[in-house]
Amino acid sequence: MSELVMERIAENLARLRLTRVQEMLETVSEEAQAQGDTYLAFLDRLLQEEVSAKEDRRVKTSLKIAGLPFEKTIEQYDFSFHETMDKRPVMSLFDLDFINRHENVIFLGPPGVGKTHLATALAIKACYSGISIYFTTMADLIGKLKQNAESSSRGRGYDRSAMVVVDEVGYMPISRRDAHLFFQFVCRRMNGPAL
Repeated sequence: MSELVMERIAENLARLRLTRVQEMLETVSEEAQAQGDTYLAFLDRLLQEEVSAKEDRRVKTSLKIAGLPFEKTIEQYDFSFHETMDKRPVMSLFDLDFINRHENVIFLGPPGVGKTHLATALAIKACYSGISIYFTTMADLIGKLKQNAESSSRGRGYDRSAMVVVDEVGYMPISRRDAHLFFQFVCRRMNGPAL
């Protein structure tokens, strides 16, 4: 391929913001020629590289914005720690059907049993599935709800995200007004996120 054509392709890829294709073009081109791939197979491989890179960036950005306390998956959860826990209902949550039905998931138990781990793993699974997530503690959420009630504005991530994880519910006492704000928040969420 001539240098002029390669320069024009590089300029067009930059204008289209196809950065991964730009990075992989020469390598994939050489491999396609060596293997005798068709033009469509060559194009397919380049596009797969670009889509994969964009999806990786989307997931990384979403996880960073979500505010998760750590990144732990369900595969890292030790079910043997809870001999009486039935693993099947927990694992069925990872189908994420509850999100489309606007249902709540509540993990109850004493401190140190892995509620935050399970909730975080569920959020990570949702993120990889293309679902927007937001993580907060009850104390932080109440503070934001109060602030928004006073300014009569809508929240950002916690109102717009398809999945909101509220951690540390019940760790600290809340006032009657705070409970009412939280109830209103849950009621809004039951009708679906405001997109």
